Amino acid sequence: ARTLLGALFFGLCLAYFLAKHTQELLTKPLIMMVNYVKELSTTNDYKKRLKFDQKNELGILLDGFHHLLDIVVNREAELKNHSENLQDLINQRTKELYKKSHFDSLTNLPNRALLLDRLDHAIKTAKRKQEILAILFLGLDRFKIINDTLGHDIGDQLLKKVANKA
Repeated sequence: ARTLLGALFFGLCLAYFLAKHTQELLTKPLIMMVNYVKELSTTNDYKKRLKFDQKNELGILLDGFHHLLDIVVNREAELKNHSENLQDLINQRTKELYKKSHFDSLTNLPNRALLLDRLDHAIKTAKRKQEILAILFLGLDRFKIINDTLGHDIGDQLLKKVANKA
């Protein structure tokens, strides 16, 4: 009976020692890794790395996870750069569209749409301030004859010259 109790006690001590050792080797590193992943998911700080000196399967797993994080950080930087480039392109295209929709392509003078918008604004401002508003209209007499007889290229040159004087 004593031998059986001694063997049982020895077996329990050995099981406790093995469980404690297993916890040290597996459970604590796994808990550290789980807490690390939770922290990453809340802070989005993908540059942070967990220090872990084990060269077993858990160390390999953590190295793989760090490699994955490096890929995420690089991809995030690429996406940010791409987003900034797209925003610059959008801003440039918006300016181009504004210019095309509000200015004459030949003379670079404001077109009818911009004229009407500015005129409407000027009328409202003059009414609000109770001021007088004057408008000057400039026309080219017999311009159609110039286009028909000398050609559209000459007519375009004339329009550009007049626009530069205006």
